[in-house]
Amino acid sequence: MAWVNALGPCIEQVDYRLQEGAGCGVPHADEHGHEPPEEPDRQLSYRLGGGRALAWIGEGLREFGIAPGSPLAADQHDKARALMSGEDPNTGELLMKAKHVVDPRGKLPVAPLHEALETAAAERGTTVASLLADRPAMVKRAAQMARGVARQGEAHLVRIGDLEQLARAAGAAGVDLAEAYEPEALAYARKWRDARVRIGNRGYDLTLDVTKSMSLLAGIAEPDLAARLEGIVVDAAFETVAAVEQWVGYGQRGHQGDGRVAGQMAATGLLGWMMMHRTARPVGAAAPDPHLHAHIVIANAVRGLDGKWSAVASGGRDLYRHAHAADAFFKARIRREMIDREAIAWMRDPDNGAWEIAAIPAAVRALFSKRDGQVKQILARLGFTAGEASRQAKKVASAESRQHRIDPGQAELRADWYRQLAAASVDAAALVEACRSGAGLPARPSPAQIAAWIWRPEGGLTSHRKEVSRADVLAAVLDALPDGIASLAEAEALTDEVLTLAPAVRLPDAGARHMANSARYTSTDILHAERMLLASVRRRYHRGVAVLDADAVRLALDTFQVGHQLTFTAEQRAVLERILHAGHGVEAIIGVPGAGKTTLMAAARTAYESRGLVVRGAATAAVAAATLRAESGIGTDTIATWLLRIQGGAGLAGVDVLVVDEAAMADDRQLATLLADAERHGTKVVLLGDPQQLRAIGVGGGFAAIHRQVDGLVLRHNRRQRDPLERRALELFRAGQRRQALHTWAAGGRVRAEAGADDTMARLIADWATARQPYRSSEGLRTHDELADLLVLAGTNEATHRLNLAARAIRRELGELSGPDRVYHLAGGATIALAVGDHVRVRKNDYRARRGEGPVDVLNGYRGHITAFDPRRGVQVAWRRTGPDGSALAREWVSPAYIAAGGLSYGTAMTVASAQGMTSQYSLIYGLGLDPHTLYTAMSRDRHSARLYLPRELLESDADRLRHGPVHGPADELQRALAAYAATLHGDRADQLLTPEPAPIAHQPKPTPRAGETPEGELERAQAELQAADGEAHQAVPRPRPLRSLTDTPYGVGLISDAELHQRMVQLANRLSATAAHIEAADQSTRRLTVEGGGRHERRLLTERADLEEQNHRIETAETAAHRLRQARQILAEGRQRLARLRGRERAIERELADLRPWHRARRRTLTTALTDLHEQQDRLTQQLGPILAQAAELEEYARQTATQAPPRGAWPQVRSRHSELTRTFDTALRTARERDVAVTRMLAAEHRRKLAAAQRELTACQGEAVLRMDLIPDQRNLEQLLRAGYAARRTDARQKPGQRMRDGVEQRGQSQGYQPPGHRSDSESHHGQGLSR
Repeated sequence: MAWVNALGPCIEQVDYRLQEGAGCGVPHADEHGHEPPEEPDRQLSYRLGGGRALAWIGEGLREFGIAPGSPLAADQHDKARALMSGEDPNTGELLMKAKHVVDPRGKLPVAPLHEALETAAAERGTTVASLLADRPAMVKRAAQMARGVARQGEAHLVRIGDLEQLARAAGAAGVDLAEAYEPEALAYARKWRDARVRIGNRGYDLTLDVTKSMSLLAGIAEPDLAARLEGIVVDAAFETVAAVEQWVGYGQRGHQGDGRVAGQMAATGLLGWMMMHRTARPVGAAAPDPHLHAHIVIANAVRGLDGKWSAVASGGRDLYRHAHAADAFFKARIRREMIDREAIAWMRDPDNGAWEIAAIPAAVRALFSKRDGQVKQILARLGFTAGEASRQAKKVASAESRQHRIDPGQAELRADWYRQLAAASVDAAALVEACRSGAGLPARPSPAQIAAWIWRPEGGLTSHRKEVSRADVLAAVLDALPDGIASLAEAEALTDEVLTLAPAVRLPDAGARHMANSARYTSTDILHAERMLLASVRRRYHRGVAVLDADAVRLALDTFQVGHQLTFTAEQRAVLERILHAGHGVEAIIGVPGAGKTTLMAAARTAYESRGLVVRGAATAAVAAATLRAESGIGTDTIATWLLRIQGGAGLAGVDVLVVDEAAMADDRQLATLLADAERHGTKVVLLGDPQQLRAIGVGGGFAAIHRQVDGLVLRHNRRQRDPLERRALELFRAGQRRQALHTWAAGGRVRAEAGADDTMARLIADWATARQPYRSSEGLRTHDELADLLVLAGTNEATHRLNLAARAIRRELGELSGPDRVYHLAGGATIALAVGDHVRVRKNDYRARRGEGPVDVLNGYRGHITAFDPRRGVQVAWRRTGPDGSALAREWVSPAYIAAGGLSYGTAMTVASAQGMTSQYSLIYGLGLDPHTLYTAMSRDRHSARLYLPRELLESDADRLRHGPVHGPADELQRALAAYAATLHGDRADQLLTPEPAPIAHQPKPTPRAGETPEGELERAQAELQAADGEAHQAVPRPRPLRSLTDTPYGVGLISDAELHQRMVQLANRLSATAAHIEAADQSTRRLTVEGGGRHERRLLTERADLEEQNHRIETAETAAHRLRQARQILAEGRQRLARLRGRERAIERELADLRPWHRARRRTLTTALTDLHEQQDRLTQQLGPILAQAAELEEYARQTATQAPPRGAWPQVRSRHSELTRTFDTALRTARERDVAVTRMLAAEHRRKLAAAQRELTACQGEAVLRMDLIPDQRNLEQLLRAGYAARRTDARQKPGQRMRDGVEQRGQSQGYQPPGHRSDSESHHGQGLSR
């Protein structure tokens, strides 16, 4: 596939793309300055010959005297740099001014000055605003700085000039920068006060690569054939550049947004160069894999035909939009030329859908897809964690991998690739010959067939999104052609023809319509499904479907509460009463995470089944279906299973109520099919979901639209999170205040930031190792408790895999995995190593219980561990499942074929999507790549705490790094990571319908027709009732104006009685006193924490330091004990060896003495003396070893005890690193913690002040009402008392009878009471009639 990398403001990125190899097949310093692998002299760069290694591209070059297609020589590199800097390569004239910002070295933290201002104001008994009252601009600036300090703490930096202005304004109060800052810091900032740094993109790198089979064939073919194949690729790349230039080689004129639409200005052409590479980046020190690809570097500047220079492709956005089309055109041209010139046949890979050379099988392609898999396997085998992988283990891993290495300096890559194929029993020469099969140009599908293919529901353009652009359609059309394409003009014409055919539907223009190929399209199945959803919901509203009478509802709910020892809240009871009593054919309920939706469905099932109704469930996944079945007692299947039943004809026959769990994740097309069948069989459908959690698996928006149509209820109370801080953060996130939610989590210590991905993952895994300690004991591992209570989540499979490998390495070192690894080969060439004890996750459904082949089904999503292997390489997996009788342990065998098909993966970490519906005690989340819906889901899984881990370097852009400068400690790292992460969560749009929605049916009255009444009669009766209601309203008692006056009073005080008014004033007065006391306490806490400290964050920091010191001490103790034990064992071993040697000499002397003759007296004396000496040496050695041997058992026990008391050995580096880091930065961390504590108490005081002001306003309203009543004339006072009494009676009646009287599922109103939409007042509040008024 093609992709685009932005080249940021650093010129090093340009130099990087002008050097040899630019990272492909050759070592390099990467874009962020990281060091290259060792021994670069042994790795080679293979580039295409013929002067095409670097070549100029773009028609815009002609005005600078450069011919497109000509070589970019080394002496022209300065011209390339000038173009990427927006300068004329010949004269150096500035063509387009780049954006600059203040150099971060010219900034200082504002916190010291803010503290000085606060102190000066406090000494004078005033506020900062009053202190600066004569300078309004400075008041505003001081307030901005205060907000920055509250949000970022010490990390908030401000220009030195602004600090000086503020200090001068407060100079009269004794505020001096020299007292607030160190002299060196002030001098350094003033030195750089006028410096500026460039931000913004210099250009873009569009990378085009061929499929693996094409790269392999070009790599192993004979030189002549390889040259021809590479020539085809180079020609296709130049043609693709021309196509891209035609699509996006323009400049933007005017402003886009704020109600305005920008225009497109044709330009002279693109500016840039192209380079071709044959190989991928090397894996460690081994020879690189074949990977034929092109880098197209495009400057972010074009000259419009109006003579003005501007950014290319609408600021580069249009280039990203056309990357897929460029990739499809590039590969389609290669397919056509390969077939025409070399008779090479192509076929579509069934797994990934890519066009591959037919003669090269997938197993051969997998041999040359190593990338970094080899090093990862080595590191995992060595037992290093992810964080250590980038530092401690790099040299070891590289050294180990060299034993299998072929030195490219001694043998050509082609020979090396031949040897790799031979090792896999593949004849390279025969493979090349098989590729040239003599195939002709295959038949092209008709435009109608192409349209059917690209718009297919499964895998087509609209399989996962509702609207696409013409650029997307163009790419899909090109990819659908087995014969490739001859030219861009042919591709454009064919795309236009396909778009005239069904099921394509043109949508109205919207958004950035000035971009190329911006026309919007969808497919008829999307629009049809949306219309079916809306029509079915509206037809079935108020139709008396599955209605229980009020008494039955009340009895069933009361019985359920008693039986389950719980009490429904008001909102829960309202939801249940509506489901059971309202009679709507389709009901939609939104529930926040932890709202108790499953419990409510269990209660609804009980109520329905008590009246003989059949309740069934549907869920998006098999595990979710099993969970709903176990926890609610509702027989549940997947939505896919229900769709198969509908397709077979049985459908929902015999089902009275269908509960659809996580309905917001259901595809609209599937949901429409379910609702249509439900309407056919008269089944009530209850949809439960949350549009703010995970998006629909296919296309969504239908659930939210249904909820709006029926004016569905919302369960807002979160019962899952125990920490009020987490509940508050989730509420903020749900309200769209995502930045504030992130800072709330961070203030509670829920966010951890590190530099890079390795450091961040290492921190996460270290915290995981600590959090799982309670599940490890001398009695054994509580594996199932650990998997249930501790979730490790990430957004991508790649991140999940890395976390699983790191966790597995630690568990292997701790001895939790027994026996050797057994390696299983997976489809596509990958492998997985498994051992007894491995945490695994089931990835494929196997309904063996349904087939009668086992006691339980093996369902996608189950997590457990491996307990055994059989001789045929089968694997036994144990997991805990929830059944009707509670939790139970299940064990099932899975075959090697099941594993090869992807049925098992490591199970310590999982994607957030896989964790939907789960609840844990703790959640550890790697945040990179999570969108708002996924992050909200991840952070709401826990009961106790959730922690978010952010890699700052991967979140910040080059412009961000230049703008902020180097990181100043952990607090700055955290704040910068939060700011960059919040930017990634901005602008996300929820799923929505393309079809215009009518006004909600819930706001349009539609009573049920009477028996035998025709539609015309129903209409006439409705009109008569409305006329009668209107007439009665005109003749009503003269109460409206007084009632309106009472209703419109602030806080509704006009509607309460005199006694209630007096009582409320007393309550408010008490509340004011209590709130004032809270404010005073909060202010005292603020002052105390500012001076003495001792707040929650400070205590947590001190506790962490104490814990780390204790852990570090235990580690040192364990190491010392282990060292003493090793020394003792070594002494004993050496003593035993020496004793054995002495005894051997003793036996030799004894044998010689036995052989001596009587006349060998002299030799006998010598040997006897030697034997005596040997006996003495043995005695001395035995005496020396005796005490050590006596202490050995004690030393061994002591070493075992200290090792048990210490943290896991795999976590020692992390503990020591964290201890060292905290010791080094403790003063800063303590100051930051204290500032956080102070900020929290200030926020608390501000909240109390807000409540105080609100209570004061309400008390003022009550007092005003009391005075007004005293001034009323007697008639009006009596009339108002009657109105209040009537209002109180109606309110009492409503509390006693919460449900409306229903007949046939329709709300029954009085004859004079017409329909009242939301916000409409009752008849007694009509504007008609006369009466007294205030």
